[in-house]
Amino acid sequence: MKNSSLIIKTFIITLVSVIALSLGTSYTYHSPIANAQTSLKKEPAKFVRGVDGDTVQLLYKGKKATFRLLLIDSPETKDPRKPVQKYGPEASKFTTRMMANARNIQVQFDKGQRTDKYGRYLAYVYADGQMVNNAIVRQGLARVAYVYPPNNTYVQTLYASQSRAQAEKLNIWSTQSTKSTTKSTTKTSAVPKPTKPSTPVNKTNKTTKTTTPQYFKNCTAMRQTYPNGVSKNHPAYRPTLDRDKDGWACEVSR
Repeated sequence: MKNSSLIIKTFIITLVSVIALSLGTSYTYHSPIANAQTSLKKEPAKFVRGVDGDTVQLLYKGKKATFRLLLIDSPETKDPRKPVQKYGPEASKFTTRMMANARNIQVQFDKGQRTDKYGRYLAYVYADGQMVNNAIVRQGLARVAYVYPPNNTYVQTLYASQSRAQAEKLNIWSTQSTKSTTKSTTKTSAVPKPTKPSTPVNKTNKTTKTTTPQYFKNCTAMRQTYPNGVSKNHPAYRPTLDRDKDGWACEVSR
């Protein structure tokens, strides 16, 4: 009888040990994936002003400094060599509004270099816990660009947001084919030009792409999908949700 009890106890202890070991192995397997992003330290900062959609000035470690948002590029508004590009003002306004209305600003550097050749900091910037880099891409006011490892921890997150903005034809994607973002490197050789047809070409066969409007009953419903509201160019924009008539519906006010 004693031997039977001993065998049962030994079996139970062994079974519990195997289950515990299995759970521990599972946790250890998944933890490096989580740590890949959480290992990047966030540091406090204060918003000073917006420079462009992808550039801001912050108070960092007691000094004013310019920050270039990592992995993105928005239409230009400040480059003296270029005219103001379409959706540039909207991109600049989006970033400024998101950060100016936030109570908590943080910056997060990636694993590579921290500054560019102009002396600007390269970082992910957060407004009340939301990554501004990702938010502006999701709104279709910036695209994924300047991907230089190892400063690319969040590139897949940004690409996912860009794909959604493209699918919804938001802002910079509203009149531009997504194929145009990839430049072809194939050069065509000299080929005889086709002769012009004797009859006029019917140009009425071109299809017109339309953006499907999105309807939200109120700002509470809209913010579940777009936490920072939407611009007047967004298919979800409605004048009735733009109380201050500034071209931005359901913005977060502090």
